Amino acid sequence: MTRHYYQLPRLAFDRTWTLGPGPARFLPNNAVMDIVASALAARPRSRSHEQAMRLARERLADWSGDALLEVVAATAEDAATIAEESLAVLRFFVRRRVAANPESHRIGLVGEMPAAIRHTVVLWDDQEIIATGWQRIGGTVAMRFGTATLDDWDADERVRLLGRQLALPTAVRSVAGRRAVTALMALDEGFRSLEPSLRILCAAIAVEVLFSREDAGEAPQSMAIARRIAYLNCGAGCGRIAAHCPYTQQGHSHKTLLAALHPFALRGVGWQCSTFLEIAGPSDVLPALRHVPLFTARNNIAHRGAADLGDTEIAHLIQSAEEAVMTGLTWYARHPNDDMSLLDAEIDGQVPT
Repeated sequence: MTRHYYQLPRLAFDRTWTLGPGPARFLPNNAVMDIVASALAARPRSRSHEQAMRLARERLADWSGDALLEVVAATAEDAATIAEESLAVLRFFVRRRVAANPESHRIGLVGEMPAAIRHTVVLWDDQEIIATGWQRIGGTVAMRFGTATLDDWDADERVRLLGRQLALPTAVRSVAGRRAVTALMALDEGFRSLEPSLRILCAAIAVEVLFSREDAGEAPQSMAIARRIAYLNCGAGCGRIAAHCPYTQQGHSHKTLLAALHPFALRGVGWQCSTFLEIAGPSDVLPALRHVPLFTARNNIAHRGAADLGDTEIAHLIQSAEEAVMTGLTWYARHPNDDMSLLDAEIDGQVPT
């Protein structure tokens, strides 16, 4: 068994926490010293071994104020992949737990987060004045993980699903595992980015990865994805504990959904499903919406080169995407060997809920 240890700057854990039954566990400050004590006390086998022991001792001393991540893996490359996937999972669940300013809670391995002071020299031509300036780019925050939080995550079926899948090579992960890990990695790439357009694109990719169907071919799936999310997330319980609404009824295209909504609009009856329309919507209804749907913003970036959205609207899009991803993880945790075809059958009433 080969164990790889990574520094987690400015993080603290009140106890050792293993991410599900997987190969990654987070260690409190200095807990690693008990694990490596015998190796550090061993008699060196050579001068190079003695030098390696000295460097390891110095490195661990430098890390003594921070938590560490332990990864069990055969190679350094495998360990690095598991470490990055594990931090993506941790960051996602931190954001879902933090009530205020989740976007500011940037934590991770060394080098994962942009963190620098960008210096400039500024010249005002009209006044012949020159001066220096600077801007802080990125950065991380200090964070402590208490026992109560870690206990909650131990009991979380979604965390257990992800932990089990991280323990497996990518090639042998289940459909649920591959989609869940890939979705979180895409979402995490956007979270760590300082570029707003990339954040929207990554959020849309994450939702699409988690809720799309492989057997749908090349046909657009945005409406079908929004339907699945509406069925699972809608507070009114349409199709679950209440009758289907136009958004959860079977097989709507943009055109047929518009036709189904038209009578509601004529009667002055509320026709907007915020859950569905946060994700996708026919272009004809966009002017009436408070928020641009996620896939519309994605398309605007891809086809026009810009989303033309402010910071608040972008944060709302990301929040909607993360809520959808959380719901998708819950569904996969309860159906670890199934895909979205089973969810579609459930929505259509072909299987019991």
